[in-house]
Amino acid sequence: MTQGSITIAVEGPSDASVVSRLVRDHGLHITAIHGQRGVDYLNAKLAAFNNAAMHGAWLVVRDL
Repeated sequence: MTQGSITIAVEGPSDASVVSRLVRDHGLHITAIHGQRGVDYLNAKLAAFNNAAMHGAWLVVRDL
């Protein structure tokens, strides 16, 4: 995969660890990790994350 960067959003710290590993294993640099406050927070911010994705790569993972 081509080198690039991505922002991720996840439900909790264990999700962040797994997703970070997957992203790095595919040659991407993580610019920021958002969420880690539970599914309710992630759901409340989903529209904002979607808007931000218009300006850069994002990966949102729920229920890992």
